[in-house]
Amino acid sequence: MEKYMIRRELPEEEREVENLIREAFWNVYRPTSAKSAATPP
Repeated sequence: MEKYMIRRELPEEEREVENLIREAFWNVYRPTSAKSAATPP
């Protein structure tokens, strides 16, 4: 079993981390307007 260390991201890693999170959750968290959120699909 591998051990993982949780740490804060470094300033030079910020862009890479943002892209990783965006790609991982692209279909979960997406911007919507109040109007489109109120109307059923």
